[in-house]
Amino acid sequence: MIFTNNYAQQQLQNPSFESWDGSGATLEPVDWSSLKTSDNAFLAQSAPQVLFQDAGRTGNHSVRLENKSALGIVANGILTNGRVHADLNPSNGYVYTDASDSRWNTPFSSRPDSLVGWFKYQPASAGGNTDKGKAEVFLHKTENGQNPVGNTAENIIGKARFDMTETANDWKRFSVPFQYSSSENPEFILVVLTSGDSTNAINGSVAWFDDLELIYNVSAINSASKQDIQMAQIGNQISIKNMAQGSSYALLNALGQTIVSGTSKSSEVKIPMSETGVYFVRIALWLTISTASNMSPSPDCASLRS
Repeated sequence: MIFTNNYAQQQLQNPSFESWDGSGATLEPVDWSSLKTSDNAFLAQSAPQVLFQDAGRTGNHSVRLENKSALGIVANGILTNGRVHADLNPSNGYVYTDASDSRWNTPFSSRPDSLVGWFKYQPASAGGNTDKGKAEVFLHKTENGQNPVGNTAENIIGKARFDMTETANDWKRFSVPFQYSSSENPEFILVVLTSGDSTNAINGSVAWFDDLELIYNVSAINSASKQDIQMAQIGNQISIKNMAQGSSYALLNALGQTIVSGTSKSSEVKIPMSETGVYFVRIALWLTISTASNMSPSPDCASLRS
């Protein structure tokens, strides 16, 4: 086996929505959630399906969100990397980081400069008003982060928001800067994508999202922060230790085809191997910048053979 370490910038998990799990109405992108997995069991079961898998701008998949009317209210098409708190009164609903459960949080310690991505949008209109969707990101400290912020405003480190206000039938790129209110580094990143305007969502609005990316300014890297990655083959598994949460990894065969890929949620990752042969392990590590304000790719690339 050959192991290759690449140093890269911290990104969202499954940002192109290529990996999915569940089935039917509970089908969701891996590391993302919607109304059907909200913290209100009754509403999760009775809420309409507002999240769908669709053809991708690149790759195989994108995410499609659609506002739907049910129980006398319009359910906003919504997707988050946190968890949805649903309520029969839309003004009481929000998305939030649940730090106690890795399914509903994304640890994050960087300070990106902007959020970019691709979207299509078909807003509905009613009563002389036209709907608007959004892509919004909060960087926050501690486990107390939600959108809308409510009483968690003091925990917000930075935020970026893009509002979709016009019809876009073809894929269109967006880019919005982060605005920082603190010099601290965050502990979590909370993302929400919607097809409607919060509590004023209009039935029938549809939005597509794909290929989200965080952009960073280049800055000097503190070489002392590079991690001492330990890798070994143990039985039919490859064990990788000392990985930072949010680092991505991939197992490739001798033809360069990806067999397994994912994002680390702890300091150790175990990759299964189904057959003997020559494999490559590619790892993208997140490094701390000496300025404590940005992430930057390292020019170093090391390899090991075992």
